[in-house]
Amino acid sequence: MREVQTTAQALGVQLQTLEVLSPDGFESAFAAMAREHAEALLVLGDPLLLTHRIRIVDLVAKGQLPAMYDLREFVEAGGLMAYGPSLPDLFRRTAYYVES
Repeated sequence: MREVQTTAQALGVQLQTLEVLSPDGFESAFAAMAREHAEALLVLGDPLLLTHRIRIVDLVAKGQLPAMYDLREFVEAGGLMAYGPSLPDLFRRTAYYVES
């Protein structure tokens, strides 16, 4: 998160941080983004967010926000783009290292 804040500041982008601690928090987080006129969304890695990726992608589409995710699984659920590792690929690599 520190790197994201540093980059946003360097680019002159105002960063709004929203933390969702349970599935019940998604709607209020998206409502806050709408109130603040968010222009884009960056979803960072979290097991809760990954579990509810279809719901998140649907909320992003309803809010008409361009969004970038950290995992390919969000794109497979209908998201715009991801920049990060593939979980199945990481698991395969882990097996290789354990076997070696």
